[in-house]
Parts: sequence; structure tokens; C-alpha cells
Amino acid sequence: MHISRMIVVSLSTIPPRFNMLGDTLRSILNQRHKIDVVRVNIPRTYRRFPEHEFYRPDLPDGVTISVGDEDYGPATKILPTLTDYRDRPGVRIIYCDDDRIAHPDWIGGLIAKSNERPGDCIVNSGWHLNKIGIPHDEARTPRGVPLRSLWDSTYRWNRIRQQLRQLRTGKKLPKPPRTRIFGSEGYVDIAEGCGGVLVRPDSFDDRVFDVPAKLWSVDDIWLSGMLEANNVGVWMNRIGHVPAEQDEAHADALYLQVIEGYDRQQANAACARYLQENYGVWQSSKLPGAAKGSVPA
Repeated sequence: MHISRMIVVSLSTIPPRFNMLGDTLRSILNQRHKIDVVRVNIPRTYRRFPEHEFYRPDLPDGVTISVGDEDYGPATKILPTLTDYRDRPGVRIIYCDDDRIAHPDWIGGLIAKSNERPGDCIVNSGWHLNKIGIPHDEARTPRGVPLRSLWDSTYRWNRIRQQLRQLRTGKKLPKPPRTRIFGSEGYVDIAEGCGGVLVRPDSFDDRVFDVPAKLWSVDDIWLSGMLEANNVGVWMNRIGHVPAEQDEAHADALYLQVIEGYDRQQANAACARYLQENYGVWQSSKLPGAAKGSVPA
């Protein structure tokens, strides 16, 4: 069988961000490392924007658009691409968010670490489930060790700017992303799309398409659980570049919304418990039965 060495960058977008998409895509097209395909997946109809009359966003030359009938929510950034490359072993797919500007070496850093660890999913941003109070055995070692924000000077400066902007506008704004999140490399539980996530078509099995109907808004949790269910670890690339947010990145951001009755924190926890109960991942031997609970799907 021919083993492809293609590199595919895959993302999705929503109508309120169509005007921001070009800057994100140009930063991807301008990567120093060669990319074979840059594609944007969009559905014909959006569950969050049922009033939207379909049209294709303007895209820079060199970008492919894929229009599908299924809206998987934010997981649309990767699921249609997995379908199209399912029979292409060796392809590396990097999925990411649509509201960020990538450093020119962003792709190169992910690829370099993937060359070292071909069996793992590689991320530049991620976290452990204890952050949201989900107990489980940390079976994958070594563990990535978080870096205290005190030592992230870029983050500290952006945090001051965020606080000043809050005072000026009177609106509560989310904290800025960390530029360096981990002090040492290792496995993490959750892969965050904001930093870029490198997978292969066989990193997931077909269960990844069974996105729970009431938990579709938390793609990071769902996709990470599906990686674990398929015995693929998530490895933190400590020195990787986390793309910077655009100024208007908070427009219609999911983490600021209440979706299907859940705010972001509630949805994250509910999805993690759903995965524990239904897929046997992230189990806790110290708290038998802790994963059990009724989570609407």
C-alpha cells in the first residue's frame, strides 16, 4: 500500500467569523513548512444560525472549501476531513481554530514532534481533567507539567491589557490564552484545538462521528475522549507555538454561550462523564462508580 506523506490543515468556521477567516488562512498559507492541503469545512445549514442563508465565504487562493450536509458543531473542523482521508495512511491532519494567527513555524513544530512520536496525537495546548474536577487514573506517563502563569511574561502582559479593556468597555472578557502552558513535555488528557492538534486518519475510529446531541459544543473533550478510546495518547509539545487570537475572536465564541442548557464548564464536565460511562475512558480505580451518572446524549 502506498503511504502518503501529505500534510493537511483542516478547520471550520461560522457566519459571524467569515470576515476574519482570510487573515487566519493567510497565516497558515505562509507557514515555512510545506503544507499540501488547506481546507475549510462548512455545513449547508448551521444549528446555531438557522436563519443564515447559505453562501460560501471568500477564501484566499490555495484554500479548498468542503460543503457538507451535516453540522457537527465545532467538530466540523475535523470530522469531514477524516472521512475524506480515511484510506490514506500516513497523512497527517492538523486541525485548528478559525480565529487565530499562526506563527510561521507553527506547522513545523508540530510536524517535528510528530516525527519523534508518530503514534501520538501532538498538541501545543492542552490540559488535565483534574482542572474540572474529574477524577481518573493517570495511566499515561510521563505527564505534562503545567507552567505557572507567573512565569509566562507574554501572558502577564496580555492579561493586563484584557483587564484594562474590561475597565474601558464595562464588559467582562475571557482571560487571554497562555503562550507557554507546560513547563515539561508529557501526556495530557485534553487536546485544545486553539493551539493546533496533529492527528492521522486512523487516530479515531468510526465512533467519533457519534457526537452526543446535547454535548456537541465541547469538541475538545469529545475528540480527546475518542482518541483515548482508540488508544491514542495526547502529547504536549512544550515549545510549540500557540497561535495568537485575533482582536474579534470573542465574537459568538462558544465558551461564552449556554448551549443545550449547559454553560462551558458544565458541558465539559458532562461530556467527560459521558465518555467515562459509555466508552470506558479516564476511569478511576480510587473512586469506583464515580464515572456513573445520567448524562443526556
